[in-house]
Amino acid sequence: MMSRKPIIGTLCLSISLVLLSEFSVAQIAISSPSYVNSISSFDKFIPRPESKTSLDYDIWDSLLEEMVLSTGASSRRRMSSPPKILGTRLAHGHTSAYRLEGNRIPFSIMKPEFKTWITEYRQDLERIGSEIDISKLSRNEQLAFWFNLHNVVIIEQLALEYPVRRPEDLKIGDPKEPLHDAKIINIKDTKLSLRDIREEIVYANWRNPKVIYGFFLGDIGSPSIQNSAFTGNNVSIILDRTAEEFVNSLRGFYVRNNKQYISRIYSDVAKYYFPNFDTDVAKHLRMFMRDDVSSQILQTASFQTDRYEPTIADLTAGRGNYISPSSIQSTEEFGITTEGPSSLSQYVRELVDKRERLRERGLLGIVTIEDIPTIDPDSPEGKDIDLEP
Repeated sequence: MMSRKPIIGTLCLSISLVLLSEFSVAQIAISSPSYVNSISSFDKFIPRPESKTSLDYDIWDSLLEEMVLSTGASSRRRMSSPPKILGTRLAHGHTSAYRLEGNRIPFSIMKPEFKTWITEYRQDLERIGSEIDISKLSRNEQLAFWFNLHNVVIIEQLALEYPVRRPEDLKIGDPKEPLHDAKIINIKDTKLSLRDIREEIVYANWRNPKVIYGFFLGDIGSPSIQNSAFTGNNVSIILDRTAEEFVNSLRGFYVRNNKQYISRIYSDVAKYYFPNFDTDVAKHLRMFMRDDVSSQILQTASFQTDRYEPTIADLTAGRGNYISPSSIQSTEEFGITTEGPSSLSQYVRELVDKRERLRERGLLGIVTIEDIPTIDPDSPEGKDIDLEP
């Protein structure tokens, strides 16, 4: 499978606790919104920061670096239907107009032992979340924990159930429930779903809307999965970069026939972050848009929700492992290539063409996250920062 660098040493899948010296890291938000339910099974997760403890996500960082294919910034080009593979009746695995946007995970060639590592890591996150009081960590440490746990579970379930065409249609657990609603996570004897983490814990307790970009939903329409784990130090940086990629992509915003369309993720969180929907969304989008994109926002028109792209964010559109892993080799461009006529080789050729267009426009490398620097706590970036909208 593709790799930038091997996972170093024996995978000891336990999170180490590191005691920080007496300073506080950058905070995403200070106060909780008024709609938090004061009598709820989620009360134990309301932030009450007082601890200087930090969590180390080096193992998850290494796993992400192994499996995430970074595709770079959107070229804002709507793709036409791809040609059929020569000599077959098969079309390119991905046919979406947004198929070159957002990072990808090669589920179709993921080895069984890699899936086992992901499951063991998810179990360790649950164990740590039950052994310590997450609500007492700094707010950024709490955010990093919830983002990482949510995304580990999404990736684990899709890997275990693969091939999967549409993650939102997947039924898991006992009894079988939709992926986002199944209570398959256990923290402090509280059963949680992926939706619970997003809506009952994070959206209910963090007022800055950029937290929506921390949650990977497993499909093309989602904010991207990045190849770096969230930490208390880098959480704001990764959210900014993920927001920039998404907002400047077609799946985030575009204008057609004098109508402006935005992703469903904005209407999904409107009650938390965008009460005056059109005004609030426009203000939010402009925070992350490039000048050439923000100039397209219409001054008098309202936003319409675009058709969401629910196809899995993999390399073969959830069609299974019909491409031999032996045909995949390491390359400097994208970490993968193929030999012979296959849907994956067509997809890689499209990505190469996209990269050339980005290079010509001076956009190559924008929002691609390789190594996230640790913030110096004595620098301005390391102090408490009010990131309220």
